[in-house]
Amino acid sequence: MQASTDLFVNAAINASGTAPGALTLQAGRSLLVNANISTGGGALTLIASDRASAGVVSAQRDAGAGNLTMAPGVTLAAGAGNITLRLLDGAGVANAQAGSMALGGITTSGMLTLDSAGMVTQSAAISAANLALAGTGGVSLTNTSNAFGAISGSASTLSLVDTGALTVNALAVTGAARISTTGALTLAGAVSSQAGSDALVLSGSSFVNAGGSLATPNGRWLVFAPAISDITPGALSAGRYYNLAYASYTGSNVNSAGNRFVSAEAPILTVTANNQSITYGDTLGQGVTINGRINGDTVAQAHSGAALVTASSANFGTQTLTPSLGTLASDYNYGFSFTNGSLNVAKKSLTVNGLSATSRAYDGTTNAAITGMGTLVGVLSGDSVALGGAAAGSFATANADNGIGVTVTGLSLTNDTAGNYALTQPTGLTGNITPAPLFITADNASRLYGSASPAFTARFEGFVGGETVAVLSGTPGFSSNATSASGVGSYLLTPSGYNALNYLIGYRSGTLSILPAPLELRANDASWTRNLPQPSFTFSLSGLRLNDTASVISGLSINTPANSSSPAGLYPIIPSSATAANYALSFVDGVLTLTVPATTLMADPSTPPPLIISTSNTGLSTTNSLQTLTPPLPNQRDFVSLNPGPTPRVDLDGEPLGELIGFGSSFPTADNTADPTVTP
Repeated sequence: MQASTDLFVNAAINASGTAPGALTLQAGRSLLVNANISTGGGALTLIASDRASAGVVSAQRDAGAGNLTMAPGVTLAAGAGNITLRLLDGAGVANAQAGSMALGGITTSGMLTLDSAGMVTQSAAISAANLALAGTGGVSLTNTSNAFGAISGSASTLSLVDTGALTVNALAVTGAARISTTGALTLAGAVSSQAGSDALVLSGSSFVNAGGSLATPNGRWLVFAPAISDITPGALSAGRYYNLAYASYTGSNVNSAGNRFVSAEAPILTVTANNQSITYGDTLGQGVTINGRINGDTVAQAHSGAALVTASSANFGTQTLTPSLGTLASDYNYGFSFTNGSLNVAKKSLTVNGLSATSRAYDGTTNAAITGMGTLVGVLSGDSVALGGAAAGSFATANADNGIGVTVTGLSLTNDTAGNYALTQPTGLTGNITPAPLFITADNASRLYGSASPAFTARFEGFVGGETVAVLSGTPGFSSNATSASGVGSYLLTPSGYNALNYLIGYRSGTLSILPAPLELRANDASWTRNLPQPSFTFSLSGLRLNDTASVISGLSINTPANSSSPAGLYPIIPSSATAANYALSFVDGVLTLTVPATTLMADPSTPPPLIISTSNTGLSTTNSLQTLTPPLPNQRDFVSLNPGPTPRVDLDGEPLGELIGFGSSFPTADNTADPTVTP
């Protein structure tokens, strides 16, 4: 019977009769078995989601997934006939889509073939002499009353539960496969899975490899049996794994890697602590003896790692050793039990953690401050041991550097159980000594314009520990924005060139003051004969520097108090009002010699003829003849003869003696006491 869409079996079908025949039901989409079907030994074939090649008309197929479903309580029975259940992919049919295959109770003493493009499940027990799997879907037949004699074929995944003896023939599963039976399990063909992790899992009351093979290129296989002696591996090779029955298998609790023969046996390894002598508080190494291996297992297969042995007391003396698991492990999953031993305890060395050396600036000493809350390392729990004393630190060098080793002294142990320990002073501490700040400041200096700079000096702020400039190196020097030709003003003066291992040098500038240079301006002496034009005054400079010339002078005025009416004599030539860039001017007066031309005085006709006296630059001279003199007037001196000497003599009017003197004038001597004399 065939339908292009759904096909329902709503009434029981019994095709047994006296001549059993084959029954085939084909549905283009779903086949729904809602009533029992019995063939009495004839072949039974049920097909859902059939293909166009089988005559399915696309136009008559409803959309949606095609399923092959047996209603709850419905059974299929074929006696010795074969039963074939197929859920195809609907190839060539519009709206083709495979769903799932849901099975109920099935009984056949022949072959049960399950060919499904979808997942196969069951709701009741299935009994078949042989189970053949095909298609791309997964298969989950986990009813605990299933009874299969043999299984073969292929599926995407497989989970099969069976009762009684089961032979596994050639079987290829894309995903994971799990096959278990309460009876003997025989491997007679090549079984493979492409899954990872636990790809193939087989379990039976016994396992016999009758020429089969297991292949899991991406994962591993597991074979469960009550005891290792129940497994006949044949050509299969795998490690063992104890203490796990198949009923307790979770899918991920075989904790050792690789293919395994898994046994429910529970062997125990007894770990006995060997009598040992150790240092107080030390962990015991491999001081144990381990016994209890079975089935010819080697030590490496049975256990690895080391037991952890602890003492009943941390005190000095003889103590009880208690072994525990530590890092012990068993690749074969042995259990462990433990037996005590005896321990002789020696003193334990303690160290100190939590202390650090404080970095500081250079101070010329090796002193190091130790900070932190020091804690003892190695003290056993429950001991009353404390850290006493005061930590004193000392740098390995007093010089500035990074990562300097620090030696610590001064710590001790206190409290009741300190006798069980020997203290090791902290080691491995380091600290930094940073350079101390040192400021070098140029002392203020000055120089005259055009002069060489003085030797510059500096002052130092920041030396520690009584150190002086002697600890500095380098080529000290000073720089300034002033040059040898710089004019009067204030300039920066900056020190440089110092080096120091232990100081961070900072430079501070001072002031270089260039002061005006002294410059003397002297009026040149001059002579002036009265009644002639006054001469032009000149000057001389003393103190010019740097190839400067008189052009530096500005605003100069040179004057004299003498004028055309001034009597003959010596007068100052006075320079003033001048300025000179970069100089401090001082003025020096010159001397103006004012002279009067020689003059002849004629006697008045009404008076007696005068006495003519001629003069020269050296004084009076009477080389001329003495003329006739009139009688002197009352109280009047007629003439005077002056001898030149080192001290000039002047008349009462301040005129220098030595000029022409005529009558009509009073001629006192210089001291106005001596009578005049006349030399013919």
